[in-house]
Amino acid sequence: MGRDFSLTPKSFPRVETAYRRIVTALPAPGSVETLEKLYKYEPVAMRGQPPIVWDRADGFQVYDGFGNCWIDWSSGVLITNAGHGRQEIVDAVVSQAQHKLLTNYCFPSEIRARLVEKLATMFGEPDRKAFLLTTGSEAVECAIKLCRTHGVKVGGRSKNVRSPKRNTCTREAPCVRRITVLIEVDRPWAVAFWTAVGYPRDDRIVRHVGTMD
Repeated sequence: MGRDFSLTPKSFPRVETAYRRIVTALPAPGSVETLEKLYKYEPVAMRGQPPIVWDRADGFQVYDGFGNCWIDWSSGVLITNAGHGRQEIVDAVVSQAQHKLLTNYCFPSEIRARLVEKLATMFGEPDRKAFLLTTGSEAVECAIKLCRTHGVKVGGRSKNVRSPKRNTCTREAPCVRRITVLIEVDRPWAVAFWTAVGYPRDDRIVRHVGTMD
């Protein structure tokens, strides 16, 4: 984030269009207490968005609790490609919640069987599999494991190192080199990351080593 937004309400001309409505000062005076609480209990990294307290959303519009309405150009930070508040989605969430099975980790369930069947067959290709994950990080980790497993299968269990051909340094910016080492261990998918950061004309260097298994 670049800077904090002021929490002092500022008056603006009234806005009233087909899809937008601004009828209060911003931030809305009634929202300041909530914003102050967020500033107090969350890190500064969470202050990157305008001080508008979302209350509800419908379709492509977002509403606060004080009569204002905006167009959500962020699509809920890219996750609401179906739009906000779709009734069929609301009904499905309510139905599942009322069924009282809110989590089953990786244990079998009928609803998961229906989902993976739909995903695996929707493109008309035979012998497809679907692996359900929660986050992008998990998907990347899975891809790395698959690559490593395939590499061991076709090339044997040997160590391989990949490094950029050159580093880029400026007087102001550090040199950054990231080396990914695929290490020979009991688990063929284990991966170690080595990141080296060196500062021009300076003996300081910071190294970080992480593992993923």
